[in-house]
Amino acid sequence: MNKPGAGGAVAVSEVVQAKPDGYTIVLTPLSSLVIGPQLNRDLSYKTPDDYDPVINVVAYYPLLVVRSDAPWKTIQEFVADGKANAGKLRVGTPGEGTSSHLNLGNSCSRPA
Repeated sequence: MNKPGAGGAVAVSEVVQAKPDGYTIVLTPLSSLVIGPQLNRDLSYKTPDDYDPVINVVAYYPLLVVRSDAPWKTIQEFVADGKANAGKLRVGTPGEGTSSHLNLGNSCSRPA
């Protein structure tokens, strides 16, 4: 069953609180296990002592993707345009506090 929300923290919380049955698992980004508990002290899990990691399924390589007809052809052009037009770029991430969100750094402002 899919449990979206809070960058994976909703699903992890549900699994951590589930009765151990050998069938309840979660596939989640590392950020929901590492970053989430640091940002939200009310989560039902805090440290790796609260769950048993099984396997790292993927390596995460963040990408910046634009349409082929976009005016930017390099990251330098993209950043320069973003700085010249502050507040006009829109950025999507899986949620606040996720590694994708934090990878944005200070180069982009959050949309209102």
